Amino acid sequence: MAITKTHRRLRMNVSDSLGLAFRTTTALLILTDSRNALLLAMRNCVRLDGTMSWARTFGELTRLVKLTAVWVFAPLFFVSINIIILYALHNTIIPVPMAIDIFSVFNIDPVAWEHSIEKEALGDVGAKYEEWSRSRGFSLETAEFLQKHLWSNWIFYLVFALYLLAAFYFLVIRLCISITSYYKKGLLKRKETYFDRDLRIIPQDRMIY
Repeated sequence: MAITKTHRRLRMNVSDSLGLAFRTTTALLILTDSRNALLLAMRNCVRLDGTMSWARTFGELTRLVKLTAVWVFAPLFFVSINIIILYALHNTIIPVPMAIDIFSVFNIDPVAWEHSIEKEALGDVGAKYEEWSRSRGFSLETAEFLQKHLWSNWIFYLVFALYLLAAFYFLVIRLCISITSYYKKGLLKRKETYFDRDLRIIPQDRMIY
């Protein structure tokens, strides 16, 4: 009787030690190398006796598809939003090709920049813009106001560039990092749950992992 209790206690200690070592190693691997996340997801589909669990497989595939959808949707959403913004700017404030030409001759000195826009290689951009603004139904005062605040004010371009950077960071980078981190934590938690469950249910002589 004493030998049986000792054997059971030893078996529990060995199982606990194996579980702790496995969980620690898995956590270190997945946190340091994202490629191991896919391997661990595949490993989650298999029980400790080597048999496939279709319920676990379906769950892992579903979560992986959702993660992939976020990685695809986030950049597409960013691009779509900014295409709409650029389209609105193109049709209501200034044509995008003209804005690119103006910024291509940028000079920190407003006078020099305006000279480059009006007198040098770009030709008389002011006249081109007035023609475009009339075709859009702008008054002369509105056209002159936009010219003054867009062409001689580099802060407008700086703010727009900062907006693009901030939007890309928060809508794409931060979102994808947060979702991936959440997925990894869930992956580790499920691994621990499956491992502990298999240790309790599967006889030790059938375990191959």
